Amino acid sequence: MRSAKQTMKPNCARVHERGSVLVLSLVLLVILTLLGLSGMETATLEERMAGNVRNKQLSFNAAETALRAGEAFLATTVGNTRPLAVNSSPSATQVWGANAPDPVSSVDRFWWNEATGAWWDGSTVSVTYDADSAGDTSHLVTQQPQYLIEELYSQEAGGSLVGGYTASPRRYFYRITARGVGKNDTAESFLQTTFVRTFENE
Repeated sequence: MRSAKQTMKPNCARVHERGSVLVLSLVLLVILTLLGLSGMETATLEERMAGNVRNKQLSFNAAETALRAGEAFLATTVGNTRPLAVNSSPSATQVWGANAPDPVSSVDRFWWNEATGAWWDGSTVSVTYDADSAGDTSHLVTQQPQYLIEELYSQEAGGSLVGGYTASPRRYFYRITARGVGKNDTAESFLQTTFVRTFENE
């Protein structure tokens, strides 16, 4: 009798299974890598957005500080004598005339749309914003906030309650414009308010 020899053939199904595991592992690795990169980009974007929001908030707070300083100047003017309105370079006790601070009169209807940072530095009042114990503010803003006051118009305020005073006092309307800059000059905020005060004496 002949002895039958059996030849073992490789299992093709198992070979294919081993190859598919490798391919699947590579696909999963690529997916995880993409997810990791996407997460890093999202975190970086969120960090930049948070920094921009803080920068803008700093500029807004600085402008508000300057605005309050302008209001305090008008509210605490010595005596009842109003500050003189001038058309150029007012002193520390003067204010601008209505629409007088116009760097380039032919460019825009509103002067604050055409005023540069350099113009603000030379034509406005600066205010110290939240300095530390050593007086340093560089850790907060790159430039100190500023304000500018314009006298818009006046009207009679009616009879005076001051005894023996016969002249009619006048009510003056002022526009205060404030500018604030954040940690860098890419964040800039402007605020305006109208302040009214009655002066007994001219």
